[in-house]
Amino acid sequence: MNNALLMDIGGTNIRYAYIENSNIKEIIKEPFQEDNFEAYLTNLINKKFKKTKIIAIAAAGPKINNKIELTNRNLVIDAQSISKNFNLEACYLMNDWEAIGFSLKELPSSELVALKKEENNLKNSLLIGPGTGLGLTMIINGEIIPTEIGNIVSATEDALEKFSLNKDKDFIVLEDILSGPGIKKIYEKKFGKELSSEKIIEQAKLGDEKARFVIDGFLKTLAQIICDICLSFSIGKIFFAGAILNSLEDFLAEIDLLNNAKEKEINSKYFPLIRETGITLITTEEPAIYGCIGYIKEKAG
Repeated sequence: MNNALLMDIGGTNIRYAYIENSNIKEIIKEPFQEDNFEAYLTNLINKKFKKTKIIAIAAAGPKINNKIELTNRNLVIDAQSISKNFNLEACYLMNDWEAIGFSLKELPSSELVALKKEENNLKNSLLIGPGTGLGLTMIINGEIIPTEIGNIVSATEDALEKFSLNKDKDFIVLEDILSGPGIKKIYEKKFGKELSSEKIIEQAKLGDEKARFVIDGFLKTLAQIICDICLSFSIGKIFFAGAILNSLEDFLAEIDLLNNAKEKEINSKYFPLIRETGITLITTEEPAIYGCIGYIKEKAG
């Protein structure tokens, strides 16, 4: 693999790296609020990466007809157009959480922290992480399947009950709760004060009662969603990723999937499916960049 530009476009930032002589250069992170991606790409390639032959892009949004429209703003990434306009050998486009699925074979073991040992032989995996929105990918029978679960509405009302909140127009879809902006909005609704999600997490770590209330409800909601998916798809291993769950690492041991199942009065015959599920934290800030490498390898055969 050579002369390949790897890109991860999120809701707030962009990360990119370049592979030259089979070595990955420094991964760059910078704010990204561009309205014309190809103009941005032209400037980047002309300034830094003139020999680019392959581009792999992970972007936050559903991939339809080899295009992704970013979830949080009106920006379209069109792989066919990019490949043609930049005279590339290939332009690969994937959902950002699809990329994280492809990262698992590429990540160094030092970036994978086992929080709970897997005790079953189930092969299916779940990857999840709240950020600007809620990312979730499943690996079922070896196939990586990205989802848009953050935009479901059926779980929202039940989730709000964990914060003693009623149905509210500010909380329509699941990621209105399970996300960084969700943490911020819940705190403001409950306590009438506006704080960033980072500040709320910081205060929860220091034992602040209000912040801890929000984070406890957040983790219980996360546990409920995970529990439902584990039962639905016979999940053997869960992977957490993203800055929020890494900042909450000290609290992740408190995610009690089995207790959640008991509270919901799930038939106890199914408890082993939940109790024996392994949990691993992906600690790198750039899993999607590693996923771009894995995706290129997969497509190259």
